[in-house]
Amino acid sequence: MKIQSIAAAGAVVAATLPANAQEVYTLRLADQFPLTHIASVVTVQPFINKLEERSEGRIKIEHYPAQQLAKSAGMLEAVRTGVADLAVQVAGYVSDRIPLSTVVELPSISADIEQCYTAFQALADGPLQEKEYGPLGVRAVEVQCTPSQFLTTKAESIDTVDALKGLKLRAGGSVVELTLKNAGAIPINMGAPDIYVGVERGTIDGAIFAPASTLGYNLQEVVKGVAKNISFGSNSGVMFMNERKFQSLPKDLQDLIMEVGREVGRDIAVEYNKGSDEAMAKLAEAGVNVYDLSDDVVGVIKDAQGKVADEWATQMNGRGLPGDEMLAEARKAAGLD
Repeated sequence: MKIQSIAAAGAVVAATLPANAQEVYTLRLADQFPLTHIASVVTVQPFINKLEERSEGRIKIEHYPAQQLAKSAGMLEAVRTGVADLAVQVAGYVSDRIPLSTVVELPSISADIEQCYTAFQALADGPLQEKEYGPLGVRAVEVQCTPSQFLTTKAESIDTVDALKGLKLRAGGSVVELTLKNAGAIPINMGAPDIYVGVERGTIDGAIFAPASTLGYNLQEVVKGVAKNISFGSNSGVMFMNERKFQSLPKDLQDLIMEVGREVGRDIAVEYNKGSDEAMAKLAEAGVNVYDLSDDVVGVIKDAQGKVADEWATQMNGRGLPGDEMLAEARKAAGLD
């Protein structure tokens, strides 16, 4: 009799619940960016807001910004191991793990951010998911190409080719590393949050960095010059999701996550294209010398960049990876072939 009473009571409670009451899924999202950084403002926060709103409360995001859950180079590993369900990883920081993803950082692919995004999304939907992400147990739910990067130094200007040679410059990825080596500079692999201290202490002479990110990390306090007349391309970034967690969600929420990721990815490309000039102006207002490199220095950098695509493919081929194939796929996706 008691069991029957409990069952009856349960039925009454169930009958009083809203008809649309559904399970809430809480996901942990990690990134390296301060909340005021442009990457957080246009990449992470819109993703969170859109996902929570469109899921009508069925998805809740616990956000861990500014390396609270993992270091900048450890975001992929955090997702892979389940420490985070979602995380934003700059591909160049883990080029040993996802080397093929750096193809979109090549200057010819990433000259325009929207072109770069189109190519990256096509690759992430196909060969990159198959060859790199899937085997690691993660899924790309959002891809992005960061704003164009420029020579940013502690010196007010780099006036000669000799001044460029030997400069220790933070390079955020293997493509920029190749470019700097070809130009005679010394690439330093360093996470973005460490650049400030590196410049301040003289460990590095500067960085290849985007103007908006320079402001985001307050580098205008320690750098004195930004050369504006030649871009070093973009970095590629991916918001990864743990595949097991993804598969545990209902199909409609899986679809929603992918839909929001693509929408935000497109919006990011448009926003980044608009924001670079504004950031340059703000750096000038902050007292940074925003200038043009001489034709001689530009010529050396362009020659260096011209060699990078073939060297990238050769490097990938040498590691047993389909470098030529991925370069051809990227060029096709970017509308260059």
